[in-house]
This record gives sequence, C-alpha cells and structure tokens, in this order.
Amino acid sequence: MEYDARQREREISLRRDVYLPAAKAIARIQATLGLLTDINADQMAIGRRLAVKFGTLAKAHLVASESTVRALMNYQTALMSAYLELLVLRGPLVLKKIAIESHQKYIDRADAGLQRIDQLMKQHNISGNADQAAFERLVAQSKIEQNARKSHSDKQSALHKELALGQIALTERMAELAVNTARLIPDALLSCRQELSLPIDPVEYRRLYEAQQEAARMIMSEAARRSRDLVAAADSISTDSNQPK
Repeated sequence: MEYDARQREREISLRRDVYLPAAKAIARIQATLGLLTDINADQMAIGRRLAVKFGTLAKAHLVASESTVRALMNYQTALMSAYLELLVLRGPLVLKKIAIESHQKYIDRADAGLQRIDQLMKQHNISGNADQAAFERLVAQSKIEQNARKSHSDKQSALHKELALGQIALTERMAELAVNTARLIPDALLSCRQELSLPIDPVEYRRLYEAQQEAARMIMSEAARRSRDLVAAADSISTDSNQPK
C-alpha cells in the first residue's frame, strides 16, 4: 500500500511537470497573436518563442491521453492558421514602416542642405558680396531642397496614415482570430486538469472563459474605434493646416 501511494505520488508529480508547463505554454502561445500587431517587434524572435512553446506542448503529446492530444492539436492547428494569416497581413505594414524611415532620411538630408544654404546666404550678405547671380543660385538651390523636402514629407504623411489604419485593421483581425482560437483553450486546459485529477465544472469553466474573452473583445473593439477617430482627427487637422490662408 505504501509503495502504491509513493508510486501514485510520483506519477502525479511527473504529470505536473508536464501539464503545468503545457498550460503556461498555451497562454504564452495565445499572446503571440497580439505581439504580431506591433510592427516594431522582432518577427524572428516571435517565431522562435512560438517554436519553444510548441516544443513544450509536444512533451505533453508523449504522455497524454488521446482526448488530451486531440484537444491540444486542435488548438495548435487553429493557432498556426491564425498566426500565418497575421504574418501575411503584417508584411505590407512592415514595408510601409521601412518606406517611412527611408523618406525620413531624405527629409533629414534636405534639412541639412537648407541649413547649409542658409549659412551661405548669411555669409554672402555679411561679406557685402555684390554677385547677385551667386545669391540667386543659392535661392534656387534652397527652393530645390524645399520642394524635395515637401515631396518626401507629403509621401511620408500619407504612409503614416495608411500605416495607422493598417495597424488598426490588423489589430481588429487579430482580435477576431484570437477569439476563435481561444474557444479551443478550455477543452485543452480541461483535458490537462483531467490528466492531473483536478476536477472542475466544465460548463461553468467554459462560461467564465467565454465571458472573459467577450470582455476582452469589446475592449479591443472600442480601442480600435477610438484609434480610427484619432486618425481621422489628425488627418482633418493636417488638411486644414495645408489650406491656403
């Protein structure tokens, strides 16, 4: 009897070592969907993090019952589908970010050129130089730099708006996909609890989980709405400022 009790405790301990990390991994895996909405985040690092957490779930596959493996696989399949869709949607936004940075380099270069020309104009005037043609050449160069700066600034502003709206759309889609994948989490966690002999009312647990997810969805939806309003307001201010006086 004592041997059986020790053996049983050892089995439970081993199961805890497998299923508790698996439950934690599911939460971390779900969070990767949100990380993809940040275009400044390192996509390769996110992918490596996901691979590590999938490795944790793979350990559970080795010892889990068929029902638990099925629940885990259903979740992983849905998650990977959502993950790949978000990667596809994220790609064009990353390219816009790169384009914005490229335009900023040209803007900075134009600013430096304007400062240099401004100094040359001041020196020309202070020195009493009577060469009007030389001064007019400086004026012409200044106009070229100003036009170049405005061109890149206008393109950058348009990209900023497109990027902001694109990120909002990406976040909204992420929220939809997260809700879909989250629906499979209770089955996976309930199966893990069964493996650990930790009973819980599955109906009540699912109800609580769904209520939590719905609350999160509403918060993200409201945040997206406010973000769109901010973009529209900023665009309106920009348009008004560019109107001739």
